Amino acid sequence: MNKDYSNKFIKNLKSNKKKELYLKYGLSIFALVLVLSTIVYFAFSKLTSQDEREVIRTTVAEFTYEPIKKIAFINDVYVSGGFPSKDTGLTLKSVSCTNGATATFDLESWSLNVTNGVSKTKCSVYFTK
Repeated sequence: MNKDYSNKFIKNLKSNKKKELYLKYGLSIFALVLVLSTIVYFAFSKLTSQDEREVIRTTVAEFTYEPIKKIAFINDVYVSGGFPSKDTGLTLKSVSCTNGATATFDLESWSLNVTNGVSKTKCSVYFTK
């Protein structure tokens, strides 16, 4: 009886060691496969793109900062796009500025000369036809 018990005990020990060995190798292989599949998944998702978007090509004009805004009016109507050209036959009616700035309009060079201008100053030049 003692011999049978020791044989069973030895067999049980051997099977427990095999179970531990299988469990150790199985978990190691599972962890390795999990890590490798995660690396492959993230590498694939970073390197591929399925989102297609239409590209719009445009150019942006060079930005110039002007602390003094110059506005032109012809017959009290706002002129978009800056000052009218010199050869349009307009006559100067008046010039007015905000924030205490004073301005004169030079008819020879067709330009606005501002003195005492601070930032956020707006000068309006009125022309008549």
